[in-house]
Amino acid sequence: MPVWLFACAVAMLAPRASADPATIPKAPRDDKARPWAKGVSEDEQEVARSLHAEGNAEFAELRFAQALAKYKEALRHWDHPAIRFNIAVSLINLDQPVEAKDNLERSLTYRAAALGGDAYTQAMTIRKLLDAQLAHLQITCSEPGAVVTLDGKYLFTAPGTMEQFLLPGEHQLAATKSGLRTEVMTVTGVAGRLTAFDLRPAPEMRPPHWRYWKHVFGGGAVLVSVGGLSYLWSYYSFKDYDDQVAVRCAPRGCSAEESRGFGDLNKQLARARTKQTVAFSLFGVGGAAIVVGVVGLILDQPRVRPDSNRAVPAVMVVPGGATVTLSWTF
Repeated sequence: MPVWLFACAVAMLAPRASADPATIPKAPRDDKARPWAKGVSEDEQEVARSLHAEGNAEFAELRFAQALAKYKEALRHWDHPAIRFNIAVSLINLDQPVEAKDNLERSLTYRAAALGGDAYTQAMTIRKLLDAQLAHLQITCSEPGAVVTLDGKYLFTAPGTMEQFLLPGEHQLAATKSGLRTEVMTVTGVAGRLTAFDLRPAPEMRPPHWRYWKHVFGGGAVLVSVGGLSYLWSYYSFKDYDDQVAVRCAPRGCSAEESRGFGDLNKQLARARTKQTVAFSLFGVGGAAIVVGVVGLILDQPRVRPDSNRAVPAVMVVPGGATVTLSWTF
């Protein structure tokens, strides 16, 4: 048993003046003076007192599991802070600090008025010990209707904030809502430290139908660039042809028949025209590819995925069991 758990047990088993489990004192029947008794009949209170006393007897013999069973049975008849306190101490001795923390906090609702001075002092000491040993998480989700879970267990339906005490180490938070991408966080709880987390489920995005539009655009840009080089090449070929014709025909000029006789220049002219044709073809094909790529990128952007028409089951933990629901859109 860890030292701090042993310390709690010793504190509860010290001399009688401050050692025994908390008792349920007899008190006036005025519920205004005892708000923790409001709505609980005298018969139910007596049954709870009897079971509580049996639990205390088991506790005194260090049979904590048996004591816990009696306390829980008593709790079904009367949710008294003293019963909660004794449940917490029993759970500590059974090495269940998380559950103990929850019951301890409930036992402190009415402070010393319900517990009595000795038990209240012990409760405050135990609270400090538990706070130092457990991780403290503050979980927030502002998305209306999102279901927040911790380690797969239902916490609350957003919007809202909840604080939880957990064993140190890794835990998983999730916020789920139909039509939105589930937000999942793996968090690490640190003993004795409060850490806040904000869950924000975002719209679920449908990926593009075809992911190669950018390649079409890029290929078109390459073709246009090559076309530009070919056109520039043809421009200088035409210019060189004109310069050579001007030299050969100066100063009187050349007739059409004489120009046809320049075989080498005619071949150069043909090559220049071919380069120009290739350039225009590349401009046409490349420009068309650029247009198609741009249109595809615009029209096929990731979009919010519509709700599925399939029925979606959801399990929600409720006191005393769980409920299963099916939701769908049509």
